[in-house]
Amino acid sequence: MVPPVASLLFSSFLEAFRPCFTAPSYRHFHAFVSNFWLGSGRRTVTAVCRQALGQRHFSCSHRFLKTYRWSRERVARCLALFTLRVFRLAPGPEGKCTVNLVLDDTLTRHFGRKMEGVARQYDAMAPNPQAPLARGRCWVMLGLLRKGTDRWRCVPWAAWLFWPEKALGAPAQHETKLELAMRRLAELKLPHWLQLRLIADSAYGKSTVVQACSNWGWKLVSRLASNSVVYEPAPKPAPRRGQRGRPKKYGEKHALSHFGAQARQASVREMQLYGRPAAVRYHAEEVLSRCLDGVRILLVAVVFENVQGELSKPIYLFSTDLTLSAEEVIELYSARFAIEVTFRELKNLFGLGHCQARRARAAESHVQLCIVAHAWSQIQSILYAPVGSATPWRAAPLVASTGQLQADARREITMWFRPDELLVRRYPASAWASPNPAQVGR
Repeated sequence: MVPPVASLLFSSFLEAFRPCFTAPSYRHFHAFVSNFWLGSGRRTVTAVCRQALGQRHFSCSHRFLKTYRWSRERVARCLALFTLRVFRLAPGPEGKCTVNLVLDDTLTRHFGRKMEGVARQYDAMAPNPQAPLARGRCWVMLGLLRKGTDRWRCVPWAAWLFWPEKALGAPAQHETKLELAMRRLAELKLPHWLQLRLIADSAYGKSTVVQACSNWGWKLVSRLASNSVVYEPAPKPAPRRGQRGRPKKYGEKHALSHFGAQARQASVREMQLYGRPAAVRYHAEEVLSRCLDGVRILLVAVVFENVQGELSKPIYLFSTDLTLSAEEVIELYSARFAIEVTFRELKNLFGLGHCQARRARAAESHVQLCIVAHAWSQIQSILYAPVGSATPWRAAPLVASTGQLQADARREITMWFRPDELLVRRYPASAWASPNPAQVGR
């Protein structure tokens, strides 16, 4: 009897991470990721131990997250390289390959008094907008943005814990979310032939990120605040001998409302944004911004038009990649919403906020394993596009949702193993001979 295809693929996916662990650590890694992918309810260490019977004492699972000598950064880099290989992203004739990475942060609520990294922080998803502060841990997440059959999808690579100044206790060692993201992104040591294009919201569209991207040859697509000002490039003066000082760099100064008024007068374009058709008016122009260290950017003022013909307030996008068109900038920024869907699925289906550990190292290990499990679901959705199942209240989606993929995988495992085997080994590492992981994705 041939084992299930999905189970073989999942086993081969986990085999790619074997060089990151010792033999005992890999068994714990396999148990955790399998539980995050196939389990139900809260994804805690207790739930992992309950579904992985026959292993050692449950304290070993706690020590695996807190003190075992495996590197979360190495796991994140291995996940990134596996994703690049499975999507066949390789250098082109010019020796470069451009990839779109999305960057954002989210808050997981915790109420323990002695949990490291926990403090009252801003929560963008707070139920009450009048009270946006909540107590919890803030995670800065990086993921690969990839277009699937039905919509753009985010394949998460890594998440880093942000320490607020009041939780760190050492103001001299404090770093902002932007500095944390740029430092940890550089520490990933991605292949040199990757040309990164970061896509982020206005919180990350600051001079810190722009300057770091400029130093490393990366590009940024983000959004400007509506009260910003920009400058036209100064015309080149006629060369004069003996003139002192540098040439003038900044030309005429404009408020962003100037470009928003021009976007309102532009013709209507039909674009596919956020998974649905949208009527858009836009105006694009190359300008300079002093708040972004004087970098030349492509400014795109966008206005949406509803069915009644009413125009929305303009939003102002910018890109440091001047080779992009205005339509591509709008599409890429709208694709940034895929990471918001990733946050929702990680919290609801993969136990992002279920870690009960006090130590920050254990929490970071827990989150990285959740990311590995969720990345597999997104890779499966993009590469194989399994058809979703219909319900009495909803038609079948074009591609199965993450919850349907999990339900199908649980059903497949239940049909493959006998009930008495399920009690002893829920999802063992050596249930079958997996294919060579070096051939996966080639």
